[in-house]
Amino acid sequence: SRYFVLKGDIDESETNALSPESVPCEEEWENAYRKFYTGRKIAENKSEGETHKLPMEPIDDYLKVIFGIMPFEDIERVAKKYSASVTEVLAAAEMLAMIKRSYEPINDVIRISVPINLRQFFPTESLRNFAGDTVLEFRPEGRDDITFDEVIASLAGVLKKKITKEYAQDFIDKTYGKNINTITRWVPYFVKHKVVNSSQKKDHRNSMSVILTNLGKTELSPKIAEKVERCDSIPGNVTLYGLPITTSPITHNGYTNISFSINNRDTSFPKEFFKILCSLGVRIRVESTDDNGYDESKKDENGKRCPHCDVDLGEEYTVCPLC
Repeated sequence: SRYFVLKGDIDESETNALSPESVPCEEEWENAYRKFYTGRKIAENKSEGETHKLPMEPIDDYLKVIFGIMPFEDIERVAKKYSASVTEVLAAAEMLAMIKRSYEPINDVIRISVPINLRQFFPTESLRNFAGDTVLEFRPEGRDDITFDEVIASLAGVLKKKITKEYAQDFIDKTYGKNINTITRWVPYFVKHKVVNSSQKKDHRNSMSVILTNLGKTELSPKIAEKVERCDSIPGNVTLYGLPITTSPITHNGYTNISFSINNRDTSFPKEFFKILCSLGVRIRVESTDDNGYDESKKDENGKRCPHCDVDLGEEYTVCPLC
């Protein structure tokens, strides 16, 4: 929005963003975790079974982002068909993609972390981070003939039942309780930061297969929304989570754009994911930050379609980024 204001396209009053010159009020500075912390001790509730891990070794100083752009009405139609949320549909497709791409039967538990908007239960004006997460699970039990219907049947409606105010309160008490632990409270920040990052990375590797951060629909002011053609969410630092892939969808102007941040050249996981959605009637166009397939001199305004992945390609692609 600041860009359009500086260009003179819109007035400051026509945005819903804060001005750089404005002074944050006390409510915007507050730590919402501390505000709603009750002091209760919450025991760790760990699910049984080892977490399935994608067998992909990270490549140093390498990051590729693959984008899938799909009409929101297509993915919403699938969600309504199965009485599920959009997040649950995307999670089910990711779980099935892991099963299909695996060369060996999966006996471990597939776990996908999804975010929780804590503000829906605890209103706050804070501009600081105030979000939680929960985990969706599926147990393949060594089977390789699992269908999408089976996976989505186990997930449909789970988030609505699971994400309650009580669950959110437990999350706040557990998370903030760790931060104010009397043993670590007086540890220097630079030491604590290093230890916490290492601990979080290990926890992510052991407790989740993939992170699915669905940011939902954008909330831009009407004047801004009409000028923004597309929005993408790109979790750049994949190694921070200790995982080879992180995924993040965001919906804007009638389209859901999901990004796969990958620090490995293996594209089999997103390839299977897109093929599954296409089989459900979702129209998808795929793009990538990789140079593979990009040829400015061979642009085709009508685009192309990959017969192997069943996805549309951006107009500048001569080879499918997934292949």
